[in-house]
Amino acid sequence: MGIDEILEECWFDINRGAFEKSWEIWERDLRSLSRQDIRGTQVLGDYIRKIFMEGNKGIRNQSSVSIAGSNWKKMLWTICASLSTSGYTIPLLGKKMIEKVLNKQLLDLITIKIGDRAALKITPDLIIIRFKKRIIDANNLDDLRKIIDNDISIIDSISILWAKTNFNDNIKEYMLWSWIGENQSKEKEPFLNYSWVTVPTNDPAKYAKGNAPLIRAKSMNNGGFWGIGDIPDLEMKSIIELIPDWRENMKRFHEQGKESKFINSAFSKYD
Repeated sequence: MGIDEILEECWFDINRGAFEKSWEIWERDLRSLSRQDIRGTQVLGDYIRKIFMEGNKGIRNQSSVSIAGSNWKKMLWTICASLSTSGYTIPLLGKKMIEKVLNKQLLDLITIKIGDRAALKITPDLIIIRFKKRIIDANNLDDLRKIIDNDISIIDSISILWAKTNFNDNIKEYMLWSWIGENQSKEKEPFLNYSWVTVPTNDPAKYAKGNAPLIRAKSMNNGGFWGIGDIPDLEMKSIIELIPDWRENMKRFHEQGKESKFINSAFSKYD
């Protein structure tokens, strides 16, 4: 029982639609995650952009752009889940999944509002819940909701991920939402942090220290992450660092000597 079983349940909701086809391409290149290979995963962080772009060639129309955005979030979910199988974290994607786990108190906490107008609020659709312990006595999302309802203090923090395929003017919007959210949730529990997470699909060579998009990403309290690895000079981190204790999780996975139901379901073809 625990996090691995819950991730497996989520996976069957994630692996649908256009993503299913793209995943057939991506899973071969992400197999260091299925092997829980620390060295391979460290290197992988530098190539996530390249892998994503290979699975999304030929994007031209608005419909394709929308699919790419959805696929990016699902790819992120799968990477974060793969780094969490023996850890403290559970990523959740989409309104249905999030509302199944979070009660009204927590949904109100993560929803950012300006006044009472419906148009002036936003509820994140990609989050990572960090628990205070590894062992969660739950077989599924329904069980997890009951446990949270009974004792909300088991949650250490919730990470809000603003996931977009590239840097564009949208980052200004999410920078402001993050600033408002940080202020609205001050001194409340669990702690909320906000991150900008991008591929980026536009040419990363164009970004230099002091560029406006990088400054905006840095302004969020958990900073910016992208698919080309850690670049300290630009203050952007590798996507794999969204789960900061992923190395410890992988070591624990091998020490336990148990198979992961989620890993076996998501990476079924090439390992």
